[in-house]
Amino acid sequence: MATSAEQRHTSRALLAAIAFAATVIAPAADAKMYKCTDAKGRTYYTDKLTPDCVQQGTQEMNKRGIVIREYAAGQIPGQNSIKKEETRKSPEEEREAIERERRDRALLATYASEKEIDLARDRNLEQAGLVLQSLRAREKNAVDKVTKLSGEAGKFTAQNKPVPDWLKEELANAERELAAIKAQVVSKQREMESIRARFEADKERYRELTQKQGEMRK
Repeated sequence: MATSAEQRHTSRALLAAIAFAATVIAPAADAKMYKCTDAKGRTYYTDKLTPDCVQQGTQEMNKRGIVIREYAAGQIPGQNSIKKEETRKSPEEEREAIERERRDRALLATYASEKEIDLARDRNLEQAGLVLQSLRAREKNAVDKVTKLSGEAGKFTAQNKPVPDWLKEELANAERELAAIKAQVVSKQREMESIRARFEADKERYRELTQKQGEMRK
């Protein structure tokens, strides 16, 4: 187990290495940003190399906020002997990265605040809700129709008489219509759940992007 003296020596060596690395990368500091995590697990962005960045591991980003290199705990950016370069992406990963960046730009260009995202979500939900309300009314009418036709067919059965073919057909058609409406109701409910999830994801990403922009301006 390391003694206090050894721990102090290790800490001083680490800080010295960080200071050296900072001088190595200083000419390009304005073009780099680091995503670091402090000892309490809180994430922050900085253009200065800090002990947290090295001790906990860090991600190096370009001016657009895209991760270009990753460093494990203890690795010091700027020293080629221990630098972990980003692995080459496949064409599919490149396309996904480009599409992600496009969506991020569109998100920031579309909304000026998280409140605007909530308002857009509510508008979409309102429209879907009106359609669902109409489907519910149709569903009730279809249920009433099936109930009525079933009652008429039951009268024939109670009298030990065959149910007329026309009544059988009408009842079958009414039951099919009811099943179709029920399926539409379920589909619309799932659509509304998807709307909520999509806008919540957009809001979370918007918050992350705006926080990153704020940190990079400091």
